[in-house]
Amino acid sequence: MNISKLALLFLLTMSSKTLHSQSQVLHPKTGSAIYIKSSRITDENAFNRTSELFVNRFLDTLKKQFIADKYNINGDVDTSKVANTIEQLKDILPQELFRTDISEKNIDDFENDKVRSYRIDQQDKKELFRYNISDGRVYDSFNSEEIIDYFTAEKVFFLKELPTERKNIKGYDCYKVIYRFHEQYSDSEIPTPDVKNERVLWVTDKIISPFHSIVRSKQILSKYYPLEIIDKIIDVNGFETSYVIESISFK
Repeated sequence: MNISKLALLFLLTMSSKTLHSQSQVLHPKTGSAIYIKSSRITDENAFNRTSELFVNRFLDTLKKQFIADKYNINGDVDTSKVANTIEQLKDILPQELFRTDISEKNIDDFENDKVRSYRIDQQDKKELFRYNISDGRVYDSFNSEEIIDYFTAEKVFFLKELPTERKNIKGYDCYKVIYRFHEQYSDSEIPTPDVKNERVLWVTDKIISPFHSIVRSKQILSKYYPLEIIDKIIDVNGFETSYVIESISFK
């Protein structure tokens, strides 16, 4: 058998193995997924126009909800102090929401009976969450308290699968899914305005995991695993945050 035939046989064998492994659904026990997080302005004119409107509406709603909440509890509230605080947030909120100098990595580390979620920011590694596989509960790593609504806070109101739009990510044949949601946390001490978000996902249905540190909706996680994520606030044009998989080593 000549060299060219050997090379062809090798390629066919490897292709067969790849197709066989991708035909089976992997439920990760060990290994990790590492995402690189970055944010950018994609359209400066649209961003400047819509971000200011969004911040003003958000803070105005926050002020009204906070006053109403405190009034219902105490029967009285110092509206001038609330207004002063809101005014200070006008500078702080945009800086936090629309940062483009982010250099972070998100890591989901599978350890047989648990999943630990980490964030690396400027070489500082911090554990954020711990998911217990046995009972399906998620805990805040800072105070060890259970996050009751971890999987239910994302209220999905729109979902569209685009199976004809595909790309290969780390050897996985992925297709596009778009979903829209707003977040509601039952244990939040401060009432927060309703913010509608949109995520564009590139997903594989060859990995199924009950936990993901970025996408939390069970409606999503029960069907597929996101390997690339683009996050947007629906009312803010020209700005997005992306999570791109750097490496994946699930077994």
